[in-house]
Amino acid sequence: MRFKLIKIGCILVLINAVSFNVSFWTSSLSPHPGNGPFQYVVLQESATTVLYPLIMWVTIGIALYPIYGIFHSQAVSSMAIRMGWEHLYRRSIVKIFMSACIIRFLTELLNIAAVHWWNPFTVEPFQIESLWTMSELINHANIGIVLAHWILASVGTGIYVVFVFLMADYIRNAYVYIFVPIIQKFLSIFIYIAAFTSMVTMIPNIGERTPMKAILSSIMPSSILSPGTHYGYVLQSFLSAAALYGVLSYILYHFTLKRRSFNG
Repeated sequence: MRFKLIKIGCILVLINAVSFNVSFWTSSLSPHPGNGPFQYVVLQESATTVLYPLIMWVTIGIALYPIYGIFHSQAVSSMAIRMGWEHLYRRSIVKIFMSACIIRFLTELLNIAAVHWWNPFTVEPFQIESLWTMSELINHANIGIVLAHWILASVGTGIYVVFVFLMADYIRNAYVYIFVPIIQKFLSIFIYIAAFTSMVTMIPNIGERTPMKAILSSIMPSSILSPGTHYGYVLQSFLSAAALYGVLSYILYHFTLKRRSFNG
Protein backbone atom coordinates (compact mmCIF):
# COMPACT_ATOMS: atom_id res chain seq x y z
CA MET A 1 0.00 0.00 0.00
CA ARG A 2 2.87 2.35 0.81
CA PHE A 3 4.42 1.87 -2.64
CA LYS A 4 1.03 2.38 -4.27
CA LEU A 5 0.62 5.72 -2.49
CA ILE A 6 4.15 6.76 -3.47
CA LYS A 7 3.39 5.88 -7.10
CA ILE A 8 0.12 7.83 -7.03
CA GLY A 9 1.89 10.77 -5.39
CA CYS A 10 4.53 10.88 -8.14
CA ILE A 11 1.86 10.75 -10.84
CA LEU A 12 -0.09 13.58 -9.21
CA VAL A 13 3.02 15.75 -8.91
CA LEU A 14 3.69 15.31 -12.63
CA ILE A 15 0.06 15.92 -13.63
CA ASN A 16 -0.09 19.11 -11.57
CA ALA A 17 3.25 20.36 -12.84
CA VAL A 18 2.40 19.64 -16.48
CA SER A 19 -1.03 21.28 -16.19
CA PHE A 20 0.53 24.35 -14.57
CA ASN A 21 3.07 24.62 -17.36
CA VAL A 22 0.42 24.21 -20.07
CA SER A 23 -1.50 27.03 -18.39
CA PHE A 24 1.68 29.07 -18.15
CA TRP A 25 2.74 28.67 -21.76
CA THR A 26 -0.76 29.31 -23.12
CA SER A 27 -1.44 32.32 -20.90
CA SER A 28 -1.29 35.89 -22.15
CA LEU A 29 1.53 36.78 -19.75
CA SER A 30 4.55 37.69 -21.84
CA PRO A 31 8.16 37.22 -20.69
CA HIS A 32 9.57 40.22 -18.85
CA PRO A 33 12.77 40.51 -16.79
CA GLY A 34 11.98 40.06 -13.11
CA ASN A 35 8.32 39.24 -13.79
CA GLY A 36 8.64 35.57 -12.82
CA PRO A 37 7.27 35.81 -9.25
CA PHE A 38 4.20 37.70 -10.46
CA GLN A 39 3.50 35.12 -13.16
CA TYR A 40 3.89 32.24 -10.71
CA VAL A 41 1.51 33.70 -8.11
CA VAL A 42 -1.17 34.90 -10.54
CA LEU A 43 -1.36 31.50 -12.25
CA GLN A 44 -2.23 29.78 -8.97
CA GLU A 45 -5.86 30.89 -9.13
CA SER A 46 -6.09 32.78 -12.41
CA ALA A 47 -9.54 32.88 -14.01
CA THR A 48 -7.92 32.88 -17.44
CA THR A 49 -5.93 29.69 -16.84
CA VAL A 50 -8.41 27.32 -15.22
CA LEU A 51 -6.55 24.12 -16.14
CA TYR A 52 -4.07 24.12 -13.26
CA PRO A 53 -6.55 24.98 -10.47
CA LEU A 54 -9.03 22.42 -11.82
CA ILE A 55 -6.44 19.65 -12.04
CA MET A 56 -5.15 20.51 -8.57
CA TRP A 57 -8.63 20.22 -7.06
CA VAL A 58 -9.41 16.96 -8.85
CA THR A 59 -6.11 15.39 -7.81
CA ILE A 60 -6.81 16.15 -4.15
CA GLY A 61 -9.80 13.83 -4.46
CA ILE A 62 -7.90 11.24 -6.48
CA ALA A 63 -5.03 11.21 -3.97
CA LEU A 64 -7.49 10.27 -1.23
CA TYR A 65 -9.23 7.57 -3.25
CA PRO A 66 -6.96 4.66 -2.11
CA ILE A 67 -7.47 5.65 1.54
CA TYR A 68 -11.21 5.86 0.91
CA GLY A 69 -11.13 2.31 -0.45
CA ILE A 70 -9.33 1.00 2.62
CA PHE A 71 -11.69 2.60 5.12
CA HIS A 72 -14.72 1.23 3.26
CA SER A 73 -13.37 -2.31 2.97
CA GLN A 74 -13.57 -5.35 5.21
CA ALA A 75 -9.83 -5.13 5.86
CA VAL A 76 -10.22 -1.99 7.97
CA SER A 77 -12.02 -3.96 10.70
CA SER A 78 -9.12 -6.38 11.13
CA MET A 79 -6.68 -3.46 11.14
CA ALA A 80 -8.74 -1.76 13.85
CA ILE A 81 -8.79 -4.93 15.96
CA ARG A 82 -4.99 -5.10 15.86
CA MET A 83 -4.25 -1.43 16.65
CA GLY A 84 -7.55 0.17 17.70
CA TRP A 85 -9.62 2.77 15.85
CA GLU A 86 -7.97 5.74 17.53
CA HIS A 87 -4.44 4.66 16.66
CA LEU A 88 -5.49 3.70 13.13
CA TYR A 89 -7.03 7.10 12.44
CA ARG A 90 -4.19 9.02 14.07
CA ARG A 91 -1.59 7.18 12.02
CA SER A 92 -3.62 7.67 8.84
CA ILE A 93 -4.07 11.40 9.52
CA VAL A 94 -0.33 11.91 10.05
CA LYS A 95 0.54 9.99 6.87
CA ILE A 96 -2.08 11.81 4.81
CA PHE A 97 -1.00 15.22 6.11
CA MET A 98 2.68 14.57 5.37
CA SER A 99 1.93 13.04 1.95
CA ALA A 100 -0.25 15.99 0.91
CA CYS A 101 2.38 18.51 2.08
CA ILE A 102 5.16 16.73 0.19
CA ILE A 103 3.11 16.34 -3.01
CA ARG A 104 2.21 20.04 -3.04
CA PHE A 105 5.77 21.05 -2.09
CA LEU A 106 7.32 19.06 -4.95
CA THR A 107 4.67 20.20 -7.40
CA GLU A 108 5.33 23.86 -6.68
CA LEU A 109 9.10 23.26 -6.80
CA LEU A 110 8.75 22.06 -10.40
CA ASN A 111 6.43 24.95 -11.23
CA ILE A 112 8.78 27.54 -9.73
CA ALA A 113 11.67 26.06 -11.69
CA ALA A 114 9.66 26.24 -14.93
CA VAL A 115 8.64 29.87 -14.39
CA HIS A 116 12.17 30.86 -13.33
CA TRP A 117 13.58 29.31 -16.50
CA TRP A 118 11.25 31.48 -18.60
CA ASN A 119 11.30 34.61 -16.43
CA PRO A 120 14.23 34.63 -13.98
CA PHE A 121 13.33 35.66 -10.44
CA THR A 122 15.07 38.70 -9.00
CA VAL A 123 16.07 38.77 -5.33
CA GLU A 124 14.44 41.71 -3.54
CA PRO A 125 14.26 42.73 0.13
CA PHE A 126 11.35 41.09 1.91
CA GLN A 127 10.03 41.34 5.45
CA ILE A 128 7.77 38.56 6.70
CA GLU A 129 5.78 41.13 8.71
CA SER A 130 4.40 42.52 5.45
CA LEU A 131 2.39 39.32 4.96
CA TRP A 132 0.13 40.50 7.77
CA THR A 133 -0.81 43.78 6.09
CA MET A 134 -0.85 43.07 2.35
CA SER A 135 -4.22 42.10 0.94
CA GLU A 136 -2.89 40.11 -2.02
CA LEU A 137 0.42 38.51 -2.84
CA ILE A 138 -0.17 39.09 -6.53
CA ASN A 139 0.40 42.84 -6.35
CA HIS A 140 3.59 42.47 -4.28
CA ALA A 141 5.08 39.34 -5.80
CA ASN A 142 8.82 38.82 -5.39
CA ILE A 143 11.06 35.89 -4.48
CA GLY A 144 10.22 36.24 -0.78
CA ILE A 145 6.50 36.20 -1.55
CA VAL A 146 6.91 33.07 -3.69
CA LEU A 147 8.75 31.26 -0.88
CA ALA A 148 6.12 32.31 1.68
CA HIS A 149 3.29 31.19 -0.63
CA TRP A 150 5.11 27.91 -1.32
CA ILE A 151 5.43 27.02 2.37
CA LEU A 152 1.92 28.18 3.37
CA ALA A 153 0.31 26.40 0.41
CA SER A 154 2.09 23.12 1.24
CA VAL A 155 1.01 23.20 4.89
CA GLY A 156 -2.49 24.36 3.96
CA THR A 157 -2.91 21.52 1.48
CA GLY A 158 -2.05 19.05 4.23
CA ILE A 159 -4.67 20.56 6.55
CA TYR A 160 -7.37 20.58 3.89
CA VAL A 161 -6.69 17.04 2.67
CA VAL A 162 -7.00 15.74 6.25
CA PHE A 163 -10.39 17.47 6.46
CA VAL A 164 -11.57 15.83 3.22
CA PHE A 165 -10.22 12.46 4.39
CA LEU A 166 -12.31 12.62 7.57
CA MET A 167 -15.44 13.18 5.47
CA ALA A 168 -15.00 9.74 3.89
CA ASP A 169 -17.07 8.00 6.57
CA TYR A 170 -20.11 10.12 5.70
CA ILE A 171 -19.98 9.89 1.89
CA ARG A 172 -20.76 6.38 0.69
CA ASN A 173 -20.42 7.02 -3.06
CA ALA A 174 -16.77 6.86 -4.12
CA TYR A 175 -17.31 8.92 -7.29
CA VAL A 176 -19.02 11.69 -5.37
CA TYR A 177 -16.18 11.61 -2.85
CA ILE A 178 -13.57 12.31 -5.55
CA PHE A 179 -15.33 15.54 -6.46
CA VAL A 180 -15.95 16.69 -2.87
CA PRO A 181 -13.14 19.30 -3.07
CA ILE A 182 -14.62 20.88 -6.20
CA ILE A 183 -18.18 20.77 -4.83
CA GLN A 184 -17.04 22.32 -1.57
CA LYS A 185 -15.02 24.97 -3.42
CA PHE A 186 -17.99 26.29 -5.37
CA LEU A 187 -20.33 25.97 -2.39
CA SER A 188 -17.94 28.02 -0.24
CA ILE A 189 -17.68 30.68 -2.96
CA PHE A 190 -21.46 30.99 -2.99
CA ILE A 191 -21.60 31.25 0.82
CA TYR A 192 -18.79 33.82 0.89
CA ILE A 193 -20.40 36.04 -1.75
CA ALA A 194 -23.84 35.77 -0.14
CA ALA A 195 -22.54 36.50 3.36
CA PHE A 196 -20.29 39.36 2.28
CA THR A 197 -23.01 40.95 0.11
CA SER A 198 -25.52 40.76 2.97
CA MET A 199 -23.09 42.30 5.45
CA VAL A 200 -22.10 45.11 3.06
CA THR A 201 -25.79 45.87 2.54
CA MET A 202 -26.36 46.17 6.28
CA ILE A 203 -23.02 47.86 7.10
CA PRO A 204 -21.70 49.69 4.00
CA ASN A 205 -18.12 50.20 5.21
CA ILE A 206 -17.59 46.67 6.54
CA GLY A 207 -15.75 45.68 3.38
CA GLU A 208 -12.88 47.95 4.44
CA ARG A 209 -12.40 46.14 7.72
CA THR A 210 -9.57 43.66 7.32
CA PRO A 211 -10.46 41.26 10.18
CA MET A 212 -14.00 40.80 8.88
CA LYS A 213 -12.84 39.97 5.35
CA ALA A 214 -10.26 37.57 6.75
CA ILE A 215 -12.84 35.82 8.93
CA LEU A 216 -15.35 35.51 6.08
CA SER A 217 -12.71 34.24 3.67
CA SER A 218 -11.80 31.46 6.11
CA ILE A 219 -14.59 29.31 4.65
CA MET A 220 -12.78 29.38 1.31
CA PRO A 221 -10.45 26.39 0.85
CA SER A 222 -8.39 28.63 -1.43
CA SER A 223 -7.38 30.64 1.65
CA ILE A 224 -5.17 27.73 2.72
CA LEU A 225 -4.58 26.06 -0.67
CA SER A 226 -3.52 29.26 -2.46
CA PRO A 227 -3.03 31.78 0.35
CA GLY A 228 -2.87 35.41 -0.63
CA THR A 229 -4.10 35.11 -4.21
CA HIS A 230 -7.57 36.47 -3.38
CA TYR A 231 -10.28 36.82 -0.71
CA GLY A 232 -8.86 39.11 1.91
CA TYR A 233 -5.54 39.48 3.65
CA VAL A 234 -2.77 36.91 3.55
CA LEU A 235 -1.89 35.66 7.03
CA GLN A 236 -5.24 36.59 8.57
CA SER A 237 -7.11 34.59 5.95
CA PHE A 238 -4.67 31.68 6.08
CA LEU A 239 -4.69 31.42 9.88
CA SER A 240 -8.48 31.82 10.04
CA ALA A 241 -8.98 29.09 7.43
CA ALA A 242 -6.40 26.81 9.06
CA ALA A 243 -8.15 27.24 12.42
CA LEU A 244 -11.59 26.61 10.90
CA TYR A 245 -10.62 23.45 9.01
CA GLY A 246 -8.54 22.29 11.96
CA VAL A 247 -11.53 22.58 14.30
CA LEU A 248 -13.85 20.91 11.78
CA SER A 249 -11.35 18.07 11.35
CA TYR A 250 -11.10 17.66 15.13
CA ILE A 251 -14.90 17.44 15.41
CA LEU A 252 -15.15 14.97 12.52
CA TYR A 253 -12.34 12.91 14.04
CA HIS A 254 -14.14 12.48 17.37
CA PHE A 255 -17.54 11.84 15.77
CA THR A 256 -15.95 9.24 13.50
CA LEU A 257 -14.25 7.46 16.39
CA LYS A 258 -17.53 7.27 18.30
CA ARG A 259 -19.36 6.04 15.21
CA ARG A 260 -16.74 3.40 14.44
CA SER A 261 -16.57 2.20 18.05
CA PHE A 262 -20.36 1.98 18.28
CA ASN A 263 -20.71 0.06 15.01
CA GLY A 264 -17.70 -2.11 15.72
